[in-house]
Amino acid sequence: MDTRLTPRLLGVTLVAALVFVAAIVAIAVLAARPATATAAPPAAATSTAPIPGVTVSGRAQVEGVPDTLRLDMGVNVVEDDVETALAKANEATAKLHKTLRDNGVAERDLASTGLSIQPQLDWRSNSPTVTGYQVSQTVTARLRDTDRAGAVINAAANSTGNTTIINSIAWDLEDNTALLADARDRAIADARTKAEQYARAAGRSLGAVVSITESTTAPPQPYAYGAAEAQDSAAGAVPLAPGTQAVAVEVQVVYAFD
Repeated sequence: MDTRLTPRLLGVTLVAALVFVAAIVAIAVLAARPATATAAPPAAATSTAPIPGVTVSGRAQVEGVPDTLRLDMGVNVVEDDVETALAKANEATAKLHKTLRDNGVAERDLASTGLSIQPQLDWRSNSPTVTGYQVSQTVTARLRDTDRAGAVINAAANSTGNTTIINSIAWDLEDNTALLADARDRAIADARTKAEQYARAAGRSLGAVVSITESTTAPPQPYAYGAAEAQDSAAGAVPLAPGTQAVAVEVQVVYAFD
């Protein structure tokens, strides 16, 4: 057998030898390097233990005198035809607006709130027949001078005469900022009193406040007096009694123990 290497076979053999030598050198270099290890950073320690303390609720309610009166009134006219009924209703409503403005009601506190035109029907026959038309217009006025509210209502009713309708009056506490601040102070004091009692029972001292959550109770809806009640007084001023309205605050407070 001919054992001589051909040029092609010789080239392949040399390439394989070079690759083998390069691999040996790389292994030697890696073996000579000092060993290093990268340790993962320790996980952050988390504490799930609850903070020693006490959770209490505090509540307070304060009352104040309403500072505004909301008046809902208007006119009601019945005539044989729409044109006449609407003209008379417009005239009466204009008088009502003027009287309210003349008695101190600002433009921003006076708003038209309703307009209705309805046929009046006679149902006594088999087919109803139109006997006339009813036109109603209503306005809402906010009276801020509560001491004069009765006199203003009286003047407004007199200005529109027999067409007058008064749907309701309602007292309102428009600015309750001071009452809310007072209620908050009282509610916090109520909560602290309870927390101190619990701390003494546990043989601990009361520490700092951890959190406060507030719940504000809406005041009761103003009572609406009906038309009959508001019109009982025929002269001078309609007698009115504003009473009081309440503002309530409830808080939940978390205290830590020292």
